[in-house]
Amino acid sequence: MKRYIKHFLIFLLIGSLILYFSSLREGMEVLKLEGGYFKNVGKTLEYFFSWVIPYWWYILIIASLILSLISVTILKRKK
Repeated sequence: MKRYIKHFLIFLLIGSLILYFSSLREGMEVLKLEGGYFKNVGKTLEYFFSWVIPYWWYILIIASLILSLISVTILKRKK
């Protein structure tokens, strides 16, 4: 069970990072920010947690559950 939770959290983190970087440009356009990505990290994180995560949260959790189940099953069968 510990391995399953560990894999779930890893996949959740990876999925969140992919989602953040894929929505970064959109957040810059919506908020009309200029000056580069690293200058406005706080604003883009605010956009990510207030607009992107609420819409993608369930899909992200379900995908992480499925991927962690697959990876734990594969690792158990290898032993």
